[in-house]
Amino acid sequence: MSTIARVTAPILLILAAYIGGGAELIFPHSIAGTSDTVWIIAILAAGLLNLASILWLQRDTSARSLALQGLLLKLCILPLFIGFLPFAAFLAVCLIAPPYLVLALGYLFTLICGMYALLLTSSQYGIAAAHRAHTEGLLTPSSQRRHIAMHCLPFADLISNIWLYIVLHRAQKSTLAAASDS
Repeated sequence: MSTIARVTAPILLILAAYIGGGAELIFPHSIAGTSDTVWIIAILAAGLLNLASILWLQRDTSARSLALQGLLLKLCILPLFIGFLPFAAFLAVCLIAPPYLVLALGYLFTLICGMYALLLTSSQYGIAAAHRAHTEGLLTPSSQRRHIAMHCLPFADLISNIWLYIVLHRAQKSTLAAASDS
């Protein structure tokens, strides 16, 4: 896979996230004017391109580098997830009034599915980093499972990505220190 494709894959995912339904969360009058279905398809297509990029990168890229790329992607998409919080609060309020729950779920179902698809596609780098770190012997199997599970939960994925990057950074630093001592 070419370097251009590997670099543009995360950029396309960010663009797909902020155009259409994602832009509606932050900017009420989006210039994109796309439907939520188009938004979800764009996120899934960008996610598949990212998956191909990750499968290519995982062969020769360090776990720390994968974790850094995932962390940067998560930080770029963080404003979109923060913009989603009022809708989650609205859904929680609708749980108190059961007659409006069906309307709220019907209205927000596509948006919730799109946000979760975005969460999973943006978590691919962190999941690949956890798998690669376990393969390299930097993570225990239980830590690997914990990081992968946290990457499937909203906001826990960002915490897991930060934590994973710090662990891998420390492991690489200690490896370099041990190599320089001998």
